[in-house]
Amino acid sequence: MKQPLFTFWACLVIGVLFVGSSMISGRWLAPLRYDATDNKLYTISDATVAILADLKAPIKIDLYVSKTALLEDPVASAYGKRITDLLKTYVAHSAGRLSLRVHDPAPFTSQEEQARKLGLTPISNANPDDAPAYIGLVLTSHLGPRQVLPLLAPDQEANLEYVLTRAITKLASNRPTRLGVITSLPWLYDRDPVTGIAKPVAQIAHDLSQDMDVTVLDPQFNALSSNYDVIMVAQPYALKPRQQFLLDQYALQGGALLILLDPASLVSNDNGGGQIAATTALGNLTRAWGFSVQGDVIADRLGALPVQTNINGRPIIAPQPIVFSVGPQGLTQTNPITRALRQGLHLATPGEVTFLDTPGLTFEPLITTSADTMRFGASRAISGLSPQDVALDWESLGERTVLGAKVTGQLKSAFPKGDPSGSATRFLKESQMPARLVVVGDVDFLADSLYLTPDGSVADNGRFILNALDTLAGQEKLLNIGSRSQTMRPLVVVERVRKAAQARVLEEEEVLTTRLAQAESQLAELEAGSGQAAPDASNGEIKRYRNDISELRARLRQLQESVRKEVAGIKTALITLLGIVLPLLVLLVGFCVFWWSNRASVRARKGF
Repeated sequence: MKQPLFTFWACLVIGVLFVGSSMISGRWLAPLRYDATDNKLYTISDATVAILADLKAPIKIDLYVSKTALLEDPVASAYGKRITDLLKTYVAHSAGRLSLRVHDPAPFTSQEEQARKLGLTPISNANPDDAPAYIGLVLTSHLGPRQVLPLLAPDQEANLEYVLTRAITKLASNRPTRLGVITSLPWLYDRDPVTGIAKPVAQIAHDLSQDMDVTVLDPQFNALSSNYDVIMVAQPYALKPRQQFLLDQYALQGGALLILLDPASLVSNDNGGGQIAATTALGNLTRAWGFSVQGDVIADRLGALPVQTNINGRPIIAPQPIVFSVGPQGLTQTNPITRALRQGLHLATPGEVTFLDTPGLTFEPLITTSADTMRFGASRAISGLSPQDVALDWESLGERTVLGAKVTGQLKSAFPKGDPSGSATRFLKESQMPARLVVVGDVDFLADSLYLTPDGSVADNGRFILNALDTLAGQEKLLNIGSRSQTMRPLVVVERVRKAAQARVLEEEEVLTTRLAQAESQLAELEAGSGQAAPDASNGEIKRYRNDISELRARLRQLQESVRKEVAGIKTALITLLGIVLPLLVLLVGFCVFWWSNRASVRARKGF
């Protein structure tokens, strides 16, 4: 066979084999992909694999990622690509139960309109002139109502797998967890004074409202449904005897309770509102349930978090032991609630949770301090105690303190004589089912300021609450999905150029903004008094100011556009260098090496 014909057929066969092997590997070998990334970004946990294997019905995933709009944000753009690839891994492990469609909701398209109708939330843009960018998804199945994740922001990366798997589990279960909430905290749930409807305020409250059927009970509630899967009691007002009796009977019927009682809530004290102290708000219930939350505040010097303070009028950052972290070493690794919380917890002025050695009950510590701790009176701890004051008074207890625990076993009623109000004639004196209680001596850890930053979650406070509720509601499969550290790495050069360009134009932008505000104010005054001045003069001034305002707005847009163009130019140069120039150089070097070796071979055959 002639050489050209042989080369043609060889290339054709190689091409067919390549396409065929790609189709086969994509169809049957996708789960065998090797993840070589640091922190295993595209490897899902065994818990997720097990959940996907148990799916009984098909689920459609519609992922909306604004590829074009995200080009100006390299971090968000890379994050959107990562979500897409991670969901493809989900599909590969689902035995055909999951299907994925990816949409690009470009501005003014039908897909953008569909994203809006579905309730997706665009990413917050620093510049209001930027096109809206979406990273969200919708899950649909005949099993139940569709699940919408309106915004998967880059700051959620640490818990991305947990969020995705939780949404799939929620849809597959066909019924959301029914959660009742008893709280006095307006910074957690704020009740409208007119309608009486409680709306979520803190981020954890928003998360619970998305995942569960949440009912915030009225402070004067006089009845309690047994249909709740879990009741969360978070820093309540002092409950009346009738209300205590209702909770008592709920627990004896096998109802699950998450109890958060704080001896001194910093957030509530600092104008947050609600009860500052609530260790005695449940009356005799805590004793009947085998625990108590002490009235003193625990400080932990080893886990002290940095806060801003003043020394001789000079602001500095110093560690504050009354606001501290409990790392994985202080979280029980044998319990699914705390086992996967790799970022630890942040707490503020918590109280110790002690076991009362009640017969028939088991006490399992979940959250424990270091041994370098000290007690402070609650009133002193929230009186503006500075890090310097704490350091001067420090006398270490030399012992570890329990701040959170799980209580299980057989309960006895705190009301052996029945309903103190006389309303109920039938009541339980002991448990029909084993108790399911989780108690924490802190409520401040629910506040956004304790664990959320603009860059995302720095502690697993929110995950702890979700894990505790999932455990109490009997959904423990999700709890083995660990959180991950943040891994999104921005393009350093691009970000440096962006910041330098913004700093360079900041002063000019501020001058233009000030002039624009002055011109708009003067225009408003002229238009308001135009009827009192000479019509021609007034109209001329108004026209001049309108022209000035249009010109100033145009210059502002040009200024902002210049920053974007400069950054885009650097990005284009980097992409060209790394994606085109360097590969071409490699090819050129390879060609030169091949040409030189071939030339040397020819010369050797000719005897040169």
